[in-house]
Amino acid sequence: MNGEENKKINNIEKLVVTIATNVLKLTDKVDNLETKVDNVQLELADVKKEVTGVKNQLEGTNKRIDDLAVNRVKCEYHDKLESRVSLVEKKVGLSLAME
Repeated sequence: MNGEENKKINNIEKLVVTIATNVLKLTDKVDNLETKVDNVQLELADVKKEVTGVKNQLEGTNKRIDDLAVNRVKCEYHDKLESRVSLVEKKVGLSLAME
């Protein structure tokens, strides 16, 4: 029976060594995953900063477009006003009309 007990002990020791080796491998893999997750989080933070910058630029552009829309004179109104000013200048005897 000593031979069988030694075999069982050897098998258990081999099993323990195999489990320990696999646990070490898993630990390394988890460490690598944690490093990759950290890198992804850093990259995500950079992307968020860039998106925020683009958002701010877009908001500024929208404000300028809104300002242009409010302050812009339609061509037809400009043309009518120009012709009226020309008529008044002719009647008054001035020649200040823009050409």
